[in-house]
Amino acid sequence: MGSSRGEAYATDYDKNDKFSLKISTAFVLTLLAVAIAVCVGLIVHFAGGNKNVICQCSCPGDGSNSGGQSGCPEQTTLPNTLDMTTTEAPTKDPQITDDVLLPTSLEPVHYNVVLRPNLDDSARHFLIIRLGENLVAGKNYSVEMSFTGPLQNEDLSGLYYSSYMEDSETRYMAITQFQPTDARKSFPSFDEPALKATFNITLERRNDTVSDMITLSNMPKIDTVQSTDGYFADIFEQTVVMPTYLLAFAVCDFPHKVNTTKYNHTFRTFARKEYIEHTNYSLWVGSRLLDEFEDYFEIEYPLPKLDMIAIPDFSAGAMENWGLVTYRESIMFYHPDISTVSQHIFTAIVVSHELAHMVSQISRQSAYLYSNC
Repeated sequence: MGSSRGEAYATDYDKNDKFSLKISTAFVLTLLAVAIAVCVGLIVHFAGGNKNVICQCSCPGDGSNSGGQSGCPEQTTLPNTLDMTTTEAPTKDPQITDDVLLPTSLEPVHYNVVLRPNLDDSARHFLIIRLGENLVAGKNYSVEMSFTGPLQNEDLSGLYYSSYMEDSETRYMAITQFQPTDARKSFPSFDEPALKATFNITLERRNDTVSDMITLSNMPKIDTVQSTDGYFADIFEQTVVMPTYLLAFAVCDFPHKVNTTKYNHTFRTFARKEYIEHTNYSLWVGSRLLDEFEDYFEIEYPLPKLDMIAIPDFSAGAMENWGLVTYRESIMFYHPDISTVSQHIFTAIVVSHELAHMVSQISRQSAYLYSNC
């Protein structure tokens, strides 16, 4: 044994082999080796607990081409299970519903719709009416019915409610999103784009001077009558011939901004009171674009007014309802003091996209032809 300056070493050395190791260092290395061994043992114990290993082999003589290879080329590891035999129920094929389109033997001509949105409180969606006798081809028939539907907020489709805060109070509004086939959630209808008709819309609102509710639809309001139970009924001008998916209405307490286009169309923007000033840019862009589209395409906008409204809860970016375009707030709003340049550009792009529909609502037979964004 050799030492230097009185320090102990754990190994011999000679003149040709000058390797030495301190006892303290050897002790640390020993502890490290023991720790590694324990870790490896734990890993083997827990990772190796899965005994359900199936060896999938190609063996000569079983009719398969072994390619001169032997052994087990791959293993499939099954999840850990209890030691019992279970039989899973066979998976059923999904049911496919046929004949989802309405029969072409019957077409709508006109609707009279009276709705009262209450803000206080089968696979094909077919309603089949069985008649006592056959209908006469080419003759018009009128169907009257009463119906009740939910005013919900789950999927933001059909007629639904949206909420927002104003003056530390929760406010509610009713709004529609009918594209592609959700008008049926609001009232019974031939809810397919190829089946067009005219509409007389009447919207009832509460006689409440506090909330000061208003109603909006595709056409201008022409009259208001008071019902016997404390509601006002706003009656709107009859629409042009149009599909159900372009119909829209709103019940809210929004203020508005107004402009008049070169061709004397009333152009308005609606938003909650806190953000109505954020619609000035949309109002300016929209009214100017409508003039430009009419001049460029030489197609007159067929309605007397065009409204754009910003909705607090809105699933789509925007929707080209004829005469009442609906927007997500973040898309319709722009303020020069706080908005970005990209928002300035994007608002103009979306507004122009939606207004292009206003002068090009040509006959469409499929929901897939509406829009590409």
